[in-house]
Amino acid sequence: MPELPEVESVVRAIGPLLRGARLGRVRLSRRDILEPPGTDLAACLKGRSVRTVERRGKKIVFLLDNHHRFYIHLGMTGRLTIEPADAPLRKHTHLLIEFAAGTLRFVDPRRFGGIWWLGKDGVADQDMGPEPLQLPAAELRRRLAATGRIIKSALLDQTILAGIGNSYADEALFLAGIRPQRRADRLSPQQTARLSRSI
Repeated sequence: MPELPEVESVVRAIGPLLRGARLGRVRLSRRDILEPPGTDLAACLKGRSVRTVERRGKKIVFLLDNHHRFYIHLGMTGRLTIEPADAPLRKHTHLLIEFAAGTLRFVDPRRFGGIWWLGKDGVADQDMGPEPLQLPAAELRRRLAATGRIIKSALLDQTILAGIGNSYADEALFLAGIRPQRRADRLSPQQTARLSRSI
């Protein structure tokens, strides 16, 4: 299940190949994975160049040369790869974008992921908490102290901390020696500092 590290790995792999690339033919085989409904993704992308590819939480955010944005969320089973133009099309390939170096392909068998068109004014991180690798322990403590939920649920809440999912929440809590059922607002400063390091 893709979480922050896996999504960051995807961004680091595809970003250098896509930056500056002019996009060609766009094929979207399932319109129900695109938000908002009715968006003409092919018209929005064809002929545009990619300025940046970045990660925000678990989202892969694309900035185009006209300052429009869209993002892809991998969900539970999604994969985003760059492959040769003549590579066989895998089952459950929902999006294919051609560019000079190959094709960008989004494959998602379970369809929990999707594509969100933001345009020029939309933001990819609305209602998202800070990135966990940039959050001081004191700020993590402040955020956790504001909720009475158990700590594992708090870590999974993307408005508190962006990018952590089930697997890494378990690992971080284990490394910090904190029971997942412990209330988030009852962690000591020492426990929060250990948890911050573990994350």
